Amino acid sequence: MKETEKIQVTLIEGEIKTLHWLKKGSSLFELWSKREGAFFSGCGGKGLCGRCRVRFLKGTVLPGHGDRAIFTPEELRKGFRLACLSKPISDCEIELHFPKEKQISVVTEVSSINKNKRGDAGKLLVDHKEDTIIAIDLGTTTIAMELRGIMTNQVYDTFCEINPQRRYGADIISRIQASNHSQEEKESLKRIVRNSLEKGIHQFLKTVEKEKLCKPRAAYLSGNTPMGQLFMGHSVEKLGRYPFLPENIGRQETSLLGIKTIVMPGISAFVGGDIASGLYYVWNQGGFCNEKATLFIDLGTNGEMAIGSGRKILVTATAAGPAFEGGSGETIMGADLIACLDELKKQGILDETGLLKEPWFEEGVRIGEAVLRGKDVRALQMAKAAVFAGICILIDRFGQQIEDIDKVYLAGGFGYYLNVKSAVAIGLIPSELAGKVTAVGNTSLAGAFLYGKDCIENADEGKNEQENNGIERKNPMDELEKLIGRCGKLNLAEEEQFQKLYMKSMELKPLGYEETKKELEQERETE
Repeated sequence: MKETEKIQVTLIEGEIKTLHWLKKGSSLFELWSKREGAFFSGCGGKGLCGRCRVRFLKGTVLPGHGDRAIFTPEELRKGFRLACLSKPISDCEIELHFPKEKQISVVTEVSSINKNKRGDAGKLLVDHKEDTIIAIDLGTTTIAMELRGIMTNQVYDTFCEINPQRRYGADIISRIQASNHSQEEKESLKRIVRNSLEKGIHQFLKTVEKEKLCKPRAAYLSGNTPMGQLFMGHSVEKLGRYPFLPENIGRQETSLLGIKTIVMPGISAFVGGDIASGLYYVWNQGGFCNEKATLFIDLGTNGEMAIGSGRKILVTATAAGPAFEGGSGETIMGADLIACLDELKKQGILDETGLLKEPWFEEGVRIGEAVLRGKDVRALQMAKAAVFAGICILIDRFGQQIEDIDKVYLAGGFGYYLNVKSAVAIGLIPSELAGKVTAVGNTSLAGAFLYGKDCIENADEGKNEQENNGIERKNPMDELEKLIGRCGKLNLAEEEQFQKLYMKSMELKPLGYEETKKELEQERETE
């Protein structure tokens, strides 16, 4: 690069000054986008999340529409801008005003659904080094890992971390676009997440040595379809456009630090291995086995859900975005946001349409260190409306009455902490299901462990057929494939009623399935 094409950027963070060179006309985002630990961006540099805040002391650039949407006129006059939208053309000096990283709670716990089913108690070990297995939940927002004993089911160690791919954007679409943009970014998305997982494995190997355990026999990884594809380094070009086809959705094998690593098979482009793991866990606990229907809901950056009985299972997914996890800006985290909106409604600060009253309309509502603004409420409304509409259409297409649903299992970190009364009060969950909801925790992690444990025990038993005494063994790989084979796929984008139901479900108030269904039927008759 010629000297005339470069400009000098002086970054000031507290009392520390650093000098950098940047190609003239390039975004300041370039200074951080390739840094391994850069988590400041929640939108992949599109000017939407407002996290990459800087203040120009010299060489100020003119504000754009994105800057005006984030900063007040006074802040703009003082030189505040978004780094990702700022393209300096002369030497400049800037202060960094990135917000502190939010502490994201990662749930690794799982609740036993049926105490009479397997998996609740381990075996006693006497003078024996226990075999271990690693379970991995590769989420869009967070990574959770466990080192567990195969015989005792004991959790010997855990490792949790924010998914480092977040610097390409908090949502899946941003990461798919980044991977499709260049081979370099595709390799980076693969490398940085593998580095994170290997860091967890390094920690586990120290625990293995300390606790005198056997080296992990294998690692079993579950995640949504795009996360699995990016982890394996597959092209996601077809996954980013209709008809949304993953390159490989089956059971795959790779390695991490020399440990065999199995990627759990998925169900569709939108319902991945994390849900297959969840279904495997619930099925082993007695779910999806009776005439009564079971409803399974995993809410995160995606709203994935399944309804099933002993005969069939129907799965679908709806885009929720990061709203259930606190959004990409500085706002309230996870399930607390639901309870907060319910309370603001009760206090008259927020109405059913999602409108904050004065003086909070302009300033937002300060809750602790966070500020809840109208855009945060709107994002939550859109996410909850999509989930409510998805639940209703899934139940209707499955062909059973809502009273025939015996259990509703809420999976994932969001569901683990969710206040069900608040969720019903704002119309996230149909009011008829209020008394049937059970939070089951991280079933993606629990299902990956259970599947891995079953696979290893099955292989060990197969080596010594004489010990089986003629008892026929069930192959867990076959069992999971049969479970996935029972799953019908519902594409909400192809459902005529979804958009109408979505719009009807936007208000923050209790919503009933039967009442909503009746309104739609009346509209159909009128048409």
